[in-house]
Amino acid sequence: MVSNMNNVKENVFAATRAGFNFDDFYMVELSGETQETTEKLLDESKKLMVKVVKAPMPEDKAEEEVISFIVDCVKDHGAKPKLKISGVVGKVKETITALFGWNEAYRAYCFILNNKDKIMPLIEQAAFENQKEKDKLPKVNDIWEKRNIPKLEVFNKNKYTKMEYKKYAFNECWLNLDGNGKNNEKKFMDFLDVNDKVEWWWHNRNSGDSGFAVKYVKNGQGEKFLPDFIVKFVNGTVGLFDTKGGWTAEDKEKPKGLYEYIQQYSTDKDKIIGGIVVDHNGFKINTSKDYEYNHKKLGEDWVNFSDYLSTTL
Repeated sequence: MVSNMNNVKENVFAATRAGFNFDDFYMVELSGETQETTEKLLDESKKLMVKVVKAPMPEDKAEEEVISFIVDCVKDHGAKPKLKISGVVGKVKETITALFGWNEAYRAYCFILNNKDKIMPLIEQAAFENQKEKDKLPKVNDIWEKRNIPKLEVFNKNKYTKMEYKKYAFNECWLNLDGNGKNNEKKFMDFLDVNDKVEWWWHNRNSGDSGFAVKYVKNGQGEKFLPDFIVKFVNGTVGLFDTKGGWTAEDKEKPKGLYEYIQQYSTDKDKIIGGIVVDHNGFKINTSKDYEYNHKKLGEDWVNFSDYLSTTL
């Protein structure tokens, strides 16, 4: 999800041109129980008149209103979602706050409620839950519970394509394969799905708020790196792999961050392996801290991926 200031401004500009309402409040008529807070005016004959006015809806009420709205959106469209509707609300809120650079949930709620007619079709078309099978929950140890591997996936079916894979970690595999490097990812998924050493695999999300991230340092600042794949092998080992190609394979900071993460959290009991994978006359992997990539000639620290699995599993 784009979150830098330039793109936030572009998102706001585009949404404004499309007619979205950006009021940071949602007005409702005050009820009779709060009549004492209404505006009292004198008409021309000096008789006291009471005018029922509108006031901003409190955040807790706004959240309830959003939940009710989303329930209405989804109840007549396809299979009923198995997840609690609050999971959908949270995902919609997360998407909106990231798009427009907001930190307050209330602003997202107001945006939804002030733009119901435009948002309803988007929610109606969304895929609500893709629940993991019980025997495929990626619980290796507490590491995974603390590092944003979701128990469900929420996404827009218009942007994702259903893929037929047998070893995907969720009941159904819905992926967005548009963009640079997606051909490499598709080939790697094909490889994983037929490999007899693999129990399940998961294609990581592309947002730190909804995916699995490791830390790395760039220009002295801490950043998040989301490796493309998390793989559970039949012997219990977990693999963290990122597929690269072209100039994206030249980045040195992210491989170092992945290396350091594996060194920190891998144990004899809960083994973690991983590295950067490229398609160079077959898949090759680099697991070293001092990572180097030359597309013309791979160095000695690049090894055949199948051989790597045979020696590490």
